[in-house]
Formats: sequence, C-alpha cells, structure tokens
Amino acid sequence: MVLDSRSRTDSSESIDGNGTEPSSNGSHTNTNRINPTNSTPANPANKKKSIGQWWQALGLRTKTAVISVAAITIPLLALGGFTYYYVGQNIAESTKQKDIEVSSELAQRLAYFMRDRYGDIQTIAQLSFLTNTKVREALPITEQKAILDTYIKSYLVYDSIAVYRLDGSLIVDVSPEPPPANISKRAYFQEVLKTDKPYISQPEASVVTKKVSLFIAAPVKDVTTGKTIAVVRSRMQASALDEVFKDFSEGAQEYHVSESDGKFFLASEANKIGQDIKTEFPELNSLIASRQRGSVTANDRAANREQFAGYSPLPKLEGLPELKWDAVIAIDTDIALKPLQQLLLILLAATGGVAVLASVLAIAIAQRATKPIIDATQAVVELGKGNLETRLAVEGEDEMAQLGGNINLMAEQLQTFLALQEAQTKRSQIIAEISRLRKTEELEVPLCRFLNEICQDLKCDRVVVYQFINDDLGRNLGEIVAESETHSNLSSAKTAGLSDPCIPDELIEGYKQGRVVATRDVFNAGFAPAHLDLMRKLQIKSNLVVPVLITGKLDSLLIAHSCSQMRDWQDSEIQFMQDYAKDLGLALGGIALIQQERTNALKERNRSETIQRELITLLSDVEGAVSGDLTVRAQISAGEIGIVADFFNAIVESLRDVVRKVKDTTGLVSTSVNTNNEAIRKLAQESTLQTKQLDEALTSVEQMTDSIQQVASSAQQAATASNTAANTAKTGSVEIEQSVQSILQLRQTVDDTAKKVKRLGDASKQISKVVVLIDQIALKTNMLALNASVEAARAGEEGRSFAVVAAEVGALAAQSATATKEIARLVESIQQETSEVVQAMEASTVQVVEGTNRVEDARKSLNQIVIVSQQVNELFQTISIATTSQVQTSQSVRSLMAKLSTQSQMSSETSRNVAIALQETADVTSQLQESVETFKVE
Repeated sequence: MVLDSRSRTDSSESIDGNGTEPSSNGSHTNTNRINPTNSTPANPANKKKSIGQWWQALGLRTKTAVISVAAITIPLLALGGFTYYYVGQNIAESTKQKDIEVSSELAQRLAYFMRDRYGDIQTIAQLSFLTNTKVREALPITEQKAILDTYIKSYLVYDSIAVYRLDGSLIVDVSPEPPPANISKRAYFQEVLKTDKPYISQPEASVVTKKVSLFIAAPVKDVTTGKTIAVVRSRMQASALDEVFKDFSEGAQEYHVSESDGKFFLASEANKIGQDIKTEFPELNSLIASRQRGSVTANDRAANREQFAGYSPLPKLEGLPELKWDAVIAIDTDIALKPLQQLLLILLAATGGVAVLASVLAIAIAQRATKPIIDATQAVVELGKGNLETRLAVEGEDEMAQLGGNINLMAEQLQTFLALQEAQTKRSQIIAEISRLRKTEELEVPLCRFLNEICQDLKCDRVVVYQFINDDLGRNLGEIVAESETHSNLSSAKTAGLSDPCIPDELIEGYKQGRVVATRDVFNAGFAPAHLDLMRKLQIKSNLVVPVLITGKLDSLLIAHSCSQMRDWQDSEIQFMQDYAKDLGLALGGIALIQQERTNALKERNRSETIQRELITLLSDVEGAVSGDLTVRAQISAGEIGIVADFFNAIVESLRDVVRKVKDTTGLVSTSVNTNNEAIRKLAQESTLQTKQLDEALTSVEQMTDSIQQVASSAQQAATASNTAANTAKTGSVEIEQSVQSILQLRQTVDDTAKKVKRLGDASKQISKVVVLIDQIALKTNMLALNASVEAARAGEEGRSFAVVAAEVGALAAQSATATKEIARLVESIQQETSEVVQAMEASTVQVVEGTNRVEDARKSLNQIVIVSQQVNELFQTISIATTSQVQTSQSVRSLMAKLSTQSQMSSETSRNVAIALQETADVTSQLQESVETFKVE
C-alpha cells in the first residue's frame, strides 16, 4: 500500500458545478487546486500528535485509500474466517447427510433386489411342469432341468434351483454340485410348509458349498386342487450381491449390510464380514433400536480413525417380507474434510492478494473519485438539451456509479418511452384499421403491417399468425394466414404449407388457458419430425408462441421466429407479445363475430329450404302407403329428412315382407286344412269301423274262452275215467267188459275233445287276423296323427290346439300297436299249445281203437292194460294242464281286447274333435287372407 506522506496547507479540494475551477473577475485562481509540488516538510513534533489529529491531517486521497483498503481487507478476513468455519460445518453435515442418503439408497436397492428375487421364486413355482403332475410325468427329467437351467442363466444370480417333495426328498435340481437328498429339517423348508407362503432365509453357510448363501423357497401348488404338492428353492451366494453394490465402494466409501442378528454378511472390507454392527459401530445403537435413518460420528478402534457413518434399515416394500436387515455407509473424516484444508489455503492466499490489490487500487480510486461527478453533470446538461443518446461510462458500484447508472437508466427510459409511444400509436392505428374491417379478405394487408411492427419492436426475423381451422374429424389443423416481411435470404412461412395436426391435446388446452411457449432451441424441444423439417427449411432456431383468444376461445397463435441465432426470450418481450396478442384478439373478434353471424344465417336459411324441399318430396313419395300400397319408396337424401325417409323405407320394406309371408302362409294353411279335413273324416269313419270290429273280436274271444273251459272240464273227466280204468284193470278180468265200455266212452269223449280243440285252433287263427287288422288300423292312425302334427305346425299359432289333438291321437295309436303286439304273442302261444293238445288227442284215439280191438286179449294181457291205462292217465293229466293254461291265456286276451275297444272309442272321439278344430282353423285362415289382400306388395 502506497500512501502520500506529503503535508498540504489545505486538504480540501473544490470545483464548481461544471467541473472547472472557481473564477473571480474573469481570471482563474489556483488557491483551491491541489499542488503536488507545494508541500511542507514533516515536523518531528507532529509524530507526537494523537491518532485523531494524525487522521485529520491526512489528505482525502490518502483517507480514501486507507478506508478502501480497510473496508476490503477487514471484511474479507472476517468473511474468510466465517467461511472456513461455516464451510467446515456444512461439509461435515453434508457428508453425514450424504451417508444417510447413500445408505438409504443401498438399503432401497437391496430391498428392490430381494423383492425381485422373491418374485422370481414365485414365478418358478408356477411353472406348468411343477404345478401339473401329468405335465411333469410326461416331460423328461432332462427337459425339466433344461427349463430350470434357463432361469439360472437368465437371472445370473442363482447357482442352484431344486424342487423337493413335501417329505423333503429331491424331485429335480440344477446345481454345479449334488444337492442334499433331503432338506426336511432345513429351517426355510419347514417355514414354507408351516406358512404355505414364499420365504427368504437369513444368510447362512451352505451345507454343500460352505459359502454364505441366501435360500429363497416357495410352495408349489397343484393347478387343479390348489394344494401344496412340492417346495421349490433357489440358492444365491451372498457374494453375488457385491456385484450389485460395487458402485457404493467407489473412492474411500465403505458399505456394510447386516442380517437380522446384527452380523455383517456384506462389506466392502472382507475382514468386516461376520462382525457385529453394534460392536463395530456402537454409536448407531439408538438408531438401530428405533429403526430410524441417521448419521453419527464413529470411531474405528481397530484402525484408530474417525468416520462419518450413515445408517438406514431395509425399507418395507409391498410384496417383500420383512427381513430386518441394516445398511451402513462409512467414510473417514480426514478424507471427507480434506476440501476444508484446501479452502483454508485458498482463503489465506486470496486475502493477501486482495489486500495488495486493494492498496494499489485505492490510490487510483482516490484520484478518480471526482471524475464521475463531472461526467454526470455534463450528461444531465446534454439530456436537458434533448440529446437522448447521451450515456455515461459507468464503472464500479458506488454512489457515483449508481448515480451514473440512474442517469443512463433515465435516458434509456425516456428513449424507450418515446419509442413505445410511437409504436403504440402505430399499433393503435393498425388495430383500429383491422377492427373496422368487415371481411376476412381485407385483413391480410393491415395484418402484415401489424406483424412488421411487432418484428421491428422485438428485433426478430419473422412474425406469423397461425390460425386454427375447424375439422369435422376433431383434428387440430391450421394454416399461416399472415407473416411479416422477411430478409431476402429467408423463405416465406406462408407458402411453406405449415399444417401440424399433431399438436398434443394438453398443449392445446394450455393455449386455451393463455399459456405462452418460449423455446430457445426448437430442435431439442420435442417437435414432430415433419414440423422439424419445416423449421429447418425456414431456418428457425428459436420461437415464441403466444395464443390469440377471441371471447375466451383459442383462435390462432402469434409466433415470433429467431432465425439468425438462438435467443433467450425475456419477460418483457413475452409481455410485449401478450399485449400484441390481446389487441389482435380484440380486433379479430369483431371480424370473426360478423363473419360467423353471416355464415350462420346463410347456413340456417339453406338448411330450412333444404328441409322444406325434402319434406314435400317425402310426403309425395309416401302418400300411396296410406291406401295400402307397400311398393312406394321415399327418396333418400343426406339431411335429417333423408334419415326419416330411410327409416320409412325400412319400415315399409319390413311390412311388405311380413304381408307377403302372411299371404303365402295363409294359402298354405288353407290348402293344408282342406286336405287334412277329408283325411280326418276318413280317420273318424275308420275309427268307428275299428270299434265295431273290436267288439266282434271281443265276442269271439269270449266264446273261445267258454269252449276252452269245457275242454278243460272234459279233460278232467277223462283223467278221472282213466284212473278208474287203471283200477279196474287191476281188480281183474271180470270187469273187462266195463272197461271196454269205459274205453268206448272214452274214445267218444276224446273225439269230441279233439274237435273242440281244433275249433279252438281255428278261433285262434281268426284272432290273429283280427290282430293284424288292428295293427294296420293303428299304423294308419299313427300316420294320420303325424300328418296332422305337420299341418298344425305349418298353421302356426292357430294350429296349436290341433297339434295337441294330433299328439293325443298319435299316443293312442302307439298304445294300440303295443296292445296288438301283446295279443299276437298270446294267440301264437294258444295255437302252439292247441297243436300239442290235438296231437295228444290223436294219440289217445289210436290207443283207444287198439284197446277196443284187443278186448278179448285184455284178459291175457292184464299187465299190459295196466301200463297202457297209466300212460293214458298221464296224457289226460297233460291235457288238463294245457287246457287250464289256455283258459288263463284266453282271459288275458279278453281283457286286452276290452282295453283296445275302449282306446278305439277314444280315438274315434278324438278324430271328430280334430275335424272340428280343422274346420275352425280354415275359417280363421279365410278371414286372415281377406285382411292381407287389401295390401299391395308387387
């Protein structure tokens, strides 16, 4: 620091307001000028003066230099000390906070990593060959291992995947070494069976690899029953996590992760693995107990060093069970606070350098202290004369510089105000001219002048108006309707065909709310490729987009282009553009309102005329439909009446189809009813005839039953006679005559019985014929019922009652057929038994004849007669049994014939009812035909 030690007779310096020395009587005096050569030698007695007197003796330049140096150096020293202390505290706190954040990030990354592994095991557990026993049995073991090996190679964190049964025995595995054959006693296996949920084990040494590993297991549920049928587990070595967290050990930073019992199983330093977190970092005990994030200053006793340690517990995530793991990040304080030592050196060097520089500058400042006042005075005089281009060269930030700056600012404000007034006047004139317009065709010229003014005021390269166009498809289309004059080397935006239908809806909504988009670099602002190509063609580098709103609705965009260079748009420029957009919106609003009113009126008039013409055409087209003419068609147009005409045509077409179908159906129903009516009458007559024939057959069966009963009685008498003959033969020859008579009588009886039995056989044949006739009648009845059902179905709703009657007739015909089959079977049985009886009678007749011829020899052949008598007795017993069976059979036939007669009577009654129903159907059909004939369909 250089001080001026020369004393002065007068330390004050004075100048007039114009920066010149004061004058008197036209001559210049130098009594107040500082004379560098006029100095007084130092007086030794002055050294004893007080400091106050010494300070008062110093000149203004020296005082200014001293004050300047002191004012700079003292605060700088204080600031340096405070900065050193504050920065030291801040670095320590920021380091601790960073440790908290890093430990939290480590814990969060570990949590997300483990949640992914938790999801992996559930995905594997849902593999089809595990959940479906049939698929597993059909899939070879090699393919099962290949599938599991694919997951190992995909995830890159597992070294083994195995599947075990519920008893712990192995099903399939993929491992570099043989896995345990049974894991039923492993804790993770028992936990899965107990909870029936996936489980992540705490880090533990693998029985096979002897390395600290994590086991993740999950139940395998049957796809059908939903029950657990197996357990799948994956194994991941803890060292695999080092690759995931290697970026946390960069620099001097150390990371540690402890399991639920507090032992470290991950650490950047290998010697820390297995150590207890509470032993290594006892200062964290309170944070560990509360499970809260935090940072402390810890002492590493083993290495005798101080560290900042950040703690964070593993966060709770949805889809991840609570593991109770902790993460710790530590860094040495010497390394963390090393920037503070560098800061101290910088502060010392900076303070000394600034002090020296301040001393040098203080002298120059003192010499130039008065120069700004003179320059400011001259500038004010020039401004007073109206020279608004006058500016002061401002240096520094002291009062003189502020004064000079305020003078310059005042000059700029005066100049800007006058320019704004002039621009506002021009803008108002153009806006007024635009407002007076009544047609959009007259808008281009004044609008271009308006844009030219904006372009000059903003000093940009191009200003355009991009107006939106209504689109029936809802797209945001538009076009440039006006642009300012541009340099000759710039292309015209109006002829470039800018149309951007891809403006995002959210941006459109923002424009509607008055949002302004100022873009410094358009090529990094996310515009569509087609839009970017157009901007390259137009050489646009920056743009400013302001919405133009008319009565609160988005009409167009006022856009300023900067083509020569990228531009940071200032708030004043944005406000300037918003004012212009607001004025333009007010001016365009009147034109848009008038144009809209004219357009709406024209549209409404054209629409009314079109509707009237279409309505008259429609009424003339559909007039014939009133009289039943369904061949008329209404002319379809594109308006609302066209929709009504189309709807009317559809209704008439549907009605015509319905009438045509009704005509066709009624004709078919009438023909079918007339045809079936005759058939039903024949059916009723045949049913009556069938009833009579069944009554005659029933009478014949009753007579046959009486004859069979007589044959049975005669057979019983013959048996008694035969028994008597046998007894008589035994008593002796004296009774032979009586035996001869008895034999003759027996012969006569046998002949009679044979005749009756033959008549029984003939009667059975007659019954067979009757049965065949009944079967034919039942078949015809069934066919008639089937035809009646078909015709009833054709008749539709009117023939439903007829269909019910036809179904009952068909059921009776089926029952009649069943009954005739049963009668035929019984008659066949009677004929067979009758044939056997006839054969027995003929044999008996032959024997009786032979007995008569040998009466005389009977006495000599008594024993033979006895034998013959016994045989005759047995034959008559057989005849008795056969006739008894025939009696029972005939009674059954009689009962069946009675039922058949009753059913025949019911069939006859039903046929008559069907005939009546058909006649009613024919009447209804005729009436329907008469109704639909009034409509014209062809």
